[in-house]
Amino acid sequence: MHGIRFALVFVALAVTAAKADEQLFELAKKTANPIADLATVPLLYNWDGQLGATRDGTSNYLRLEPVLPLHVTPGWNVITRLFMPMIEQANVTPDGGTDYGLSGVNLSFFASPTGPVAEGLSVGLGPVVGFPASNPELGSQKWSLGPTAAIVWQPRGPWTVGILTRQLWSVGGDIDEPEINELYLQPFLSYTTSDAWTLGINSEAFYYWLDDEASVPINLSLTKLIRLGGAALSIGPAVRYWVENPKTDAQGWGARFTATLVFPDDP
Repeated sequence: MHGIRFALVFVALAVTAAKADEQLFELAKKTANPIADLATVPLLYNWDGQLGATRDGTSNYLRLEPVLPLHVTPGWNVITRLFMPMIEQANVTPDGGTDYGLSGVNLSFFASPTGPVAEGLSVGLGPVVGFPASNPELGSQKWSLGPTAAIVWQPRGPWTVGILTRQLWSVGGDIDEPEINELYLQPFLSYTTSDAWTLGINSEAFYYWLDDEASVPINLSLTKLIRLGGAALSIGPAVRYWVENPKTDAQGWGARFTATLVFPDDP
């Protein structure tokens, strides 16, 4: 009798653990989708080197990227994404000084159907607003505006593949500043294991139309999703290599560490 009870308890625990693992796997995959109906607060620390004409410069920056889905109708969501880099650059200029501030800040709004438009396929489209840099040494003092879009395919199983893009044109600000006309492309591919590890590769590439220059890093990341009570946390390191960049910008290898708080609707 005791043996039967033990076996039943063991089976119940195994079923509960398998169900929990399946829920964590699905949440990890959802976290990999930038336009998912999921509130997240990613914080990324980035380090890059070989900046400036003499290649002695370094860049440390924290990038805050909170995502908040707004349920506007039963069939549609508006996914808001804030992109806010807080930058410290040292030894980039000949005087060897250090500059701090915000640069490259933008706010996107994706209108997205609440359900997939096809098997595993999510889409989003909307406007993006770019803000002036807080320090002229770090970026443009102009406002900018343009469209943004994303398409993500998540078939049954471990894979996620997609692309997020935006195009910005300057619409106001300092009249002495050069105009903004830049394209951003973020293709991504990730593989999520049954125990919520995710291996990902992406690029966060810019093309500057007026200068005919490109900025193209390749990022490789490994993250693990863990439960934190009713929330979850995805953490892990990444490395990158700059395939192409303007001459005075970062070159060679860089590093990143990601920590993303996740707030599921059904914890």
